Amino acid sequence: MSSPFPLLRLPRLVLCEVFKSLNIGEKIKLSFCSKKISIQINNARLYSQKVTVDLDMFHQIIKVLSENKNDTFEIFNCWNYEICNKPNSIKIEGRAVSVIFYNKAINAFWKNHQKGFLSVLRPVFTSWPQKIYIMSSAWFTLKYLLTCTTCTRITLGGSLLENHDLDETLWKWQTGGFPNLEFMKIHGRNITNNGTTILGMKLRELDRLVIQTNDGSKKATIKTGYGQAGVDASQEAPFAFYFDCSSGPDGPSGPQ
Repeated sequence: MSSPFPLLRLPRLVLCEVFKSLNIGEKIKLSFCSKKISIQINNARLYSQKVTVDLDMFHQIIKVLSENKNDTFEIFNCWNYEICNKPNSIKIEGRAVSVIFYNKAINAFWKNHQKGFLSVLRPVFTSWPQKIYIMSSAWFTLKYLLTCTTCTRITLGGSLLENHDLDETLWKWQTGGFPNLEFMKIHGRNITNNGTTILGMKLRELDRLVIQTNDGSKKATIKTGYGQAGVDASQEAPFAFYFDCSSGPDGPSGPQ
């Protein structure tokens, strides 16, 4: 029986080259091996590989695609593995999980479906995304949002984020925490005029307000309003919060 290869003992530059030589699926599989390896992959700054992360919460599928769509990888979260043959066991976030590996996919079997979906998502999601579009984002917390430092565009529908979450996010942007962010749109019923202040102001005072980073290098416009109501006309329409920094230091061009 062959001995395991001591990957983390390689010199840093050599390790980075190893990571760069891997395709999307290989990086994801490797990140599941240990938290240390997952951190090393993130530290290697492999963000230059632009990918699309497609989250299907209904079918519990995560699909990661390269920019040219030539390299794809899928993660399926399943309920029952009794019908499957000889699943392997790996640890994901400290939990023993039964999995079946394929060339372009992984089947992962969880007792708690939602926890499993989010646990598998973390090593995929926090490393690469440039653009995020999530229609049903109730699970997407402030913690997730604050890790999206590589993103250029963020769109969240059905969000449970509140005023204080937006306040913390904008403060982070002002201090340089989102260097690539050009546009952000958040729809949610927890964003209210009666909630806590955002940047020291009431929500209605923020409409069409121009803000800038602390060093003055970037400007952005905030727009607020109500989104489209759902099928039930008796329900209040969710509030829409727009952040636009798409035109660079000369000023924003408005939501798209």
